[in-house]
Amino acid sequence: MHRMRAVTASASLSFRRAVRVASALVVAGVAAGVALPADAAQSAQSKPAAQSKPAQAKAKPTASGPHACYSRSEHAAEQLIRMHSEMMITGLTCKDVMPEKAPFAKYQEFTVKHRPTISKAEGELMGHFRRTGKGNATNKFDTYRTEVANEVSRRASIIGTENYCKTFVPRIENAISLSPDEVRTLTADEKGAGLMHLSQQPLCDVKVVSGPDLPAGPVLASAEPPRSKSSKSSKPAKSAKPAAPAKPKTAAAESSTQTASSEGKR
Repeated sequence: MHRMRAVTASASLSFRRAVRVASALVVAGVAAGVALPADAAQSAQSKPAAQSKPAQAKAKPTASGPHACYSRSEHAAEQLIRMHSEMMITGLTCKDVMPEKAPFAKYQEFTVKHRPTISKAEGELMGHFRRTGKGNATNKFDTYRTEVANEVSRRASIIGTENYCKTFVPRIENAISLSPDEVRTLTADEKGAGLMHLSQQPLCDVKVVSGPDLPAGPVLASAEPPRSKSSKSSKPAKSAKPAAPAKPKTAAAESSTQTASSEGKR
């Protein structure tokens, strides 16, 4: 009995903390139409760069390192937390746009109905962060959930609040009718659910093999016209030299001509 109360209390605390974070994201990001990570990057760039230390610090292992991966249960837990976080942001974003649908109240209804499954998923992800890196696993989980909420908020801002709510509020209505077994199928069985799962880390028991290199494409022909094989035709034609002027006749030639003409008369 005491154990059940402790689990319920921790889940309620995590739920309230997630709602506070999501509310801040919606007010600062979606309502203002500003992407939160971009603002953080700009403020970081405006600060002067710190002087480099002579001794380089050793890189600490993080959860996103090359050896980080999900077990099957951790992967299913992340899918549930992603879905739950998206429902939370949708409820907060669309409660004033579609008040007749009461999206945030339905999100709360889903949370109460599936509280044991959600609490187990939170514990699985905290165990993953504890296993793959150093530091406080709870803080890492909160950071991860904030990143997911940020991602959903950016999507809503890009699509537009009205179009986003028309698309995603019906998903909350469909999620309420799911049984615990259907939720497990939706988050753990990608083929059975007919969905493509997005995850922060790959599965540990699945090897990703790159495909063969594609053959090189055809070489584009040069824009220059093809040259003739004959080297003579490629050279420009030489300009013709002007004809040499006629040489003047000498006196001897003129006298011989006159003699020949006089003999012809005789």
